[in-house]
Amino acid sequence: MRITNSMIMGQYANQLNQNVERVSDDTQKLSSGQMYSRASQDPVDAAEMIAANGQLNTIERYQKNITNTQAWLTDTESTVNKTYYSILQSANTTLNAAANSGTDSSVNNSTLATNLQYDQTEILSALNSTSSTGQYVFGGSASGNPPFKAGSESDYTAYSNYVTAYKNVYETAYNGTTGTAADKQSAAEAAITADSADGSTALGAASSALTVAPVVDVTIDGSGNATVSAALSESDIEGKLLYQTPGTGKYIPVAKINDSAQTSSTTVNDLAYYSTENSAMTRSYPVDLGYGTQMDSSGNVAAGTAFEASTDPLSFLLQNVTASGSQNVYDNFGATATALNNDDTSTVSASQTLNTQSMDAASLTNAVLGAKQNMLTFLSNKYSADNTNATQRLSNVEDVDTTTAYTQYSLHLMAYQATLAISNSILQNNLTEYLK
Repeated sequence: MRITNSMIMGQYANQLNQNVERVSDDTQKLSSGQMYSRASQDPVDAAEMIAANGQLNTIERYQKNITNTQAWLTDTESTVNKTYYSILQSANTTLNAAANSGTDSSVNNSTLATNLQYDQTEILSALNSTSSTGQYVFGGSASGNPPFKAGSESDYTAYSNYVTAYKNVYETAYNGTTGTAADKQSAAEAAITADSADGSTALGAASSALTVAPVVDVTIDGSGNATVSAALSESDIEGKLLYQTPGTGKYIPVAKINDSAQTSSTTVNDLAYYSTENSAMTRSYPVDLGYGTQMDSSGNVAAGTAFEASTDPLSFLLQNVTASGSQNVYDNFGATATALNNDDTSTVSASQTLNTQSMDAASLTNAVLGAKQNMLTFLSNKYSADNTNATQRLSNVEDVDTTTAYTQYSLHLMAYQATLAISNSILQNNLTEYLK
């Protein structure tokens, strides 16, 4: 077969282009320190790099969440142990003095009462402490109003107005409807729903102004007529510790939080709704730390699929919970202070017992917080090791071995220079053939 000049030139051009591309690739590797500039150079390694980078990004997110959560828990520990527990210790000293006031003439019960009232103020402040992020320590992931407040006269007035409006609408609809008890109940609930949503009605206006839980008592007499009355009294609200329930956004007297069994018909109008067993009463702050976070049918993070950073204040605040309510040190200190101002020390012993129970509960909460911190430390160490492994995986496929790359560069450069040298001979022969 005759080898023509065009065949020689074509082969030469192909070889020259290959050598130029190799030198160019080598230069790119040495300058960037990376094996590849585009995925098509090695699709398998490219897939490995994508996977390793994805893992590193995920680890970085988890580590950031861990750091933020550790700061949150540190703020919570400080509040529970250094603030709340210290207040109870101070109150214990006051109560011990009150217990001995009958035998110690130097003890002034009014002064002790003032001390307990001050402790009340400090407890409320501790329960509404904020973290370094500005969120309420015991507020969970929610923002806005503080989780606790002291009930006031205006709170009771707003509640009283609501009950009056609710009573009028409910009784009118229920007692004015014929049919079965279910028919009457359905009519009453429909009327309540409609008027509550209409700001121009008395019930709508009262609902907008309401700050405490919308609880009422409904009784049906022997004639089948309904009567609505208030489920909370003035003494339940004014001067008492109130807790904002996440389920309604309204406040409920802490002393009314109960452990009543709930049924499918239990509503926010029933005190049984405000039970420690009701998930809507618990504030939550789920954090994704790699547990495999999932959402439930309501759009909330499914239980057990995320790290719970929030600490439920009811877990250490509530004492002696029953079907009708509970005790707490805030309300107890207020009642004991009132008694001491009247030189009545009959409640002091019970207050001491409650205070000791509260201190024990705070200690237990602090132990749980310590366990959570240990878990975060474990996870942080685990992700640090994972980060090292993923970085090594990425380096294995992405980073250039400088010695090998420079050797290849030198060889390819020599080949390129040799190809250029050959061009002189090819061009000279072609010119001679042309002149002939």
